[in-house]
Amino acid sequence: MLKVSIRFMPLCCLFLLLPAHVQLPGGAVTQELTEEQAESLLRAMVAGPPGVEFVTLRKFEATADTRSVVQKCLDEARLKHIEMYGEGALVNLLRSGGFVVLEFDAKTQLATHVHLVTLDENGSAAIHSQIVEGQLSKSEALALSRRSESFASAVLLPLSPRLSEAWRAFGGVGPPTSTGHNDQDGYFAIPDHLTTFAMQPDELMEFSALRAEFGLWAIRHAPLLPIFAASPYQALKMAHDEQLRLIKGFLEQKKEDPDFIYALLDLDSIDTRDKLRDRLRWLRELNVFLSQHSYSRASAEPREANISIATIPLFMGVVAQRPDRVYAVMSTSGMISEWTETKTGEFVLVDVSEGGD
Repeated sequence: MLKVSIRFMPLCCLFLLLPAHVQLPGGAVTQELTEEQAESLLRAMVAGPPGVEFVTLRKFEATADTRSVVQKCLDEARLKHIEMYGEGALVNLLRSGGFVVLEFDAKTQLATHVHLVTLDENGSAAIHSQIVEGQLSKSEALALSRRSESFASAVLLPLSPRLSEAWRAFGGVGPPTSTGHNDQDGYFAIPDHLTTFAMQPDELMEFSALRAEFGLWAIRHAPLLPIFAASPYQALKMAHDEQLRLIKGFLEQKKEDPDFIYALLDLDSIDTRDKLRDRLRWLRELNVFLSQHSYSRASAEPREANISIATIPLFMGVVAQRPDRVYAVMSTSGMISEWTETKTGEFVLVDVSEGGD
């Protein structure tokens, strides 16, 4: 992979959540789970103290289209011998519907788990759970979930939007800056010394958005692949492989060595205005080439169904306390979004990165 930030939790670990199969109350088997049944199943499963409560974050309804996507997904997964994520948790959501549910403590109002509740191919209930990290309240978790899903949809739904517009809608006017670029920075962050060479603020925002477009390329293309619901991790890996292939082709056209990509991504090497302008030109041309030559553009049929599961906030938590609390959400797509909360309770995007191994 090109850039894999292990900032909160490896993506491969997130995709090893252990499923718990639970029969419906009374031994009944149904092909459509109701919200009441989902809560009953969770209460039967949770062995915590009294006062545990649940609230639904998302409801999934299966349709003929989503079931068609599932069949193509399963056919390709079997053909390529791809191991199913969570014994088919996401496939089951598209095939049978289900719920994403937040568990919280009624006394402390602290969020404790995110659960996927659905039915397997035999009509038996299956629950997949993820712990909420840190002291995250129910109200914070609900607002953070809505905000992160909206941002993930803005990034994933259109294939080639201007990410500068997404940043302004969820983050701020200008791009985030850091003192020297390193692996701990996200895709939008740029070294603060670049402000010296930019003639206008929009130039820095364009540079930040171009970098983010390149960095998020695989995450945005993975849901186009039929196998995404079977294994988001494998789909992401395939998208990264495709990106590497295209980068090599682009650099061959430019008569550059494949390792030249690392020079392009070395932001600290930009120490003059001419170098900044030259890097902007390279990033524009590279992103256009990636967009125009991707085979994934021809595989758009499963996109809507896959994106509906790609935006699920599987991991939520507080990842830093000082100077401000920083919250993180890792979606099924592998995208990690970081947020801070304003005094008015609005969550503002800090940066975006990718989970990985």
